[in-house]
Amino acid sequence: PAALVITMLHSAPAKALQRTASTTVTTTAATTLPAWRICDGSSRKHGVAAVGTGCGVRVGAARGFGTEAISTECAARKKLTVMDMLAMKRRGKKITMVTAYDYPSAMHVDLANIDVILVGDSVGMVQLGYDTTQPVTVDDMLLHAKAVRRGAKSSLLVGDMPFGSYEISQEQALTTAYRFVKEAGMDCVKLEGGRDRAS
Repeated sequence: PAALVITMLHSAPAKALQRTASTTVTTTAATTLPAWRICDGSSRKHGVAAVGTGCGVRVGAARGFGTEAISTECAARKKLTVMDMLAMKRRGKKITMVTAYDYPSAMHVDLANIDVILVGDSVGMVQLGYDTTQPVTVDDMLLHAKAVRRGAKSSLLVGDMPFGSYEISQEQALTTAYRFVKEAGMDCVKLEGGRDRAS
């Protein structure tokens, strides 16, 4: 996985290899990972120009035991939409979904080609230290949703509308949903309730 590549770049210098169809990077953990391109080693003794897994991790000048810059690109995978989800359901294709609350988590989930990322109100217990999800506010959710948006480029993003942000009226529900879409860049929202709530 991409996370392992980045971890190993921090812990061990990479070998300078020329790209071939079977080029690999072997880490100190005896794990062999597919590589897109390794630097020629001429100007950067232990530099890795680009290492890729799946849709690709692009690593900027990594010298010695540190990495100066890490960025990602997933040009090979287009941005998934709700229509894509409907098409997958019609074809009987399994849809993957993972929860993420921050930029690094979203980046790695996206690189793993997960179809849907949920920014859940469980962030209240997982990261904010609350006993339940009830104290979580819309502003709390928007902060984390924005971070996930920056980390995920191709997964469908779902924002979880917290307790008290949609139950009073349809107008309140729409106002909150608009904020998730406009301010945080979510593709859709999640709320809890039966058919009456959904209608």
